[in-house]
Amino acid sequence: MVRGWWWPPVWVLTGALAVAAPLRPGDPARVDVGPGTRVHVRAGPGTGTAVVARLPHGTPVRVVEVVRRGPHDWARVTADDGRPLDWIRADLLVAPSVAEPAPAEERTAPAPPPPRQAPSWFGPLVRNLEAVDVCLAATTKRPAGVVDVSELPFEMVSVVVRDGSGRLWDCVVERGGGAPLRYDPLPPAEILFGREPDPVFYRGDGPSLGTCAVAEPARDPGDGRILGTLARRADCE
Repeated sequence: MVRGWWWPPVWVLTGALAVAAPLRPGDPARVDVGPGTRVHVRAGPGTGTAVVARLPHGTPVRVVEVVRRGPHDWARVTADDGRPLDWIRADLLVAPSVAEPAPAEERTAPAPPPPRQAPSWFGPLVRNLEAVDVCLAATTKRPAGVVDVSELPFEMVSVVVRDGSGRLWDCVVERGGGAPLRYDPLPPAEILFGREPDPVFYRGDGPSLGTCAVAEPARDPGDGRILGTLARRADCE
């Protein structure tokens, strides 16, 4: 009998188990939700924020930052070409070295189209958010959105509001806010614009959209903060 300590055999396994390292800013990654499935891209790090896009399994992205919100980490990502895509739950991303290959038709699928150019009235809207908020608050039929903003003489602003019933209203207010000086009905959009307004600006996430509309964050071009939502018509067959 041999006296002293006895250690059981220790087997070292290499390559049998792989643990994915946490994603870090600057890391490349791929969407990993299973073939044929798409992941929500959200305007902010949390399930309560607006869905701004959906990416198929295998889509390559690059991590910009990672934050913790509730039980999940969230990664702000960009597309391969550097276009901002906003937030995806970090556990639905994986480093390319351990990602499951996507089907050929998904690997070759084009990246989501870039956000379209902001409307010409978006600059006056950003400069006069106080006036815009006054006019939206004066609307009784919600959800209400903005389809045009113009700066008038004598520090006045005209905001064309589209109420929840589709009617248009001309709201004139001082640039610093205060009660509307005028809130008058306008002709239907087909007469005023020759078409339905596109896009429509909503404060917050905006209303639920049908299948022929898409939403994207409306960002301040100066500091990038999200001011609301731009709802646009989508191509429908």
